Amino acid sequence: KTQMEARLEQVKAKKAEQAAKEAARTTGATGRLQAALEDRGLTLGPDLYSTGPLASKAFVDDEGTLHWPMVFLYDETMQMDAIEDFDEDANLSSQLSVMFPGDRFMPWDQQEKYVHDKLATFLEIYKGPAGSDTVMKKLSP
Repeated sequence: KTQMEARLEQVKAKKAEQAAKEAARTTGATGRLQAALEDRGLTLGPDLYSTGPLASKAFVDDEGTLHWPMVFLYDETMQMDAIEDFDEDANLSSQLSVMFPGDRFMPWDQQEKYVHDKLATFLEIYKGPAGSDTVMKKLSP
């Protein structure tokens, strides 16, 4: 073999090794996510809303905590916020108090009525098999 052929084989072997590691990592992450969802009695359906470049996927971290993207829709003002990484231990009320503290307001909130402790919050979920109709569930403050 020439040096060039030997080097080419080394590069191919390295690429194959990297591809195998990536496949194992992806399969492992997918398996962990599926197991976490099953343990919690959850099923993920297709995204309800597109967040474009902010889109992210659900995952399980090294401590076993489930994370997913969260979308906030303000239908009255036709605005939207997206959080790429909202974990299952996060407190929605705490998040809203950061977003809407009452001493500063979003530029689109001309009436200054979006304050965390005055908001009505709803969760939109699939009511049947993933991808079917949705239902809005009012969340407790």
